[in-house]
Amino acid sequence: MHIATIFAQLPTAWIENYVRTFEAGRVQKHPHARFVNARGECCLVAALAGIERSEDFCGTEQARTFLGSPLEQISRAFEARRITGQEFYEEALLVLAQRSVARPAELVGV
Repeated sequence: MHIATIFAQLPTAWIENYVRTFEAGRVQKHPHARFVNARGECCLVAALAGIERSEDFCGTEQARTFLGSPLEQISRAFEARRITGQEFYEEALLVLAQRSVARPAELVGV
């Protein structure tokens, strides 16, 4: 599945979580076996969840919907190194910009 198709299925709040986590330097450069590694770096899915520790992932909506979802596809693509955190970040920014244009009144609280 193409990354744009996956992003279309993700809530804006999750994408915003990812952008914040990436900009804080907390997205893993290379996949690890944990959602959050010992240095506090997140995989793509953990960054979407906005979590600080792997243990916290279990209680998230992302964990409940992971298997068979776009989140699993994202995770598998990251593990296979078909997508990087940087590529995901760039797409996230584009999607957020597109969504803000589509709903400007919502963004300014009108």
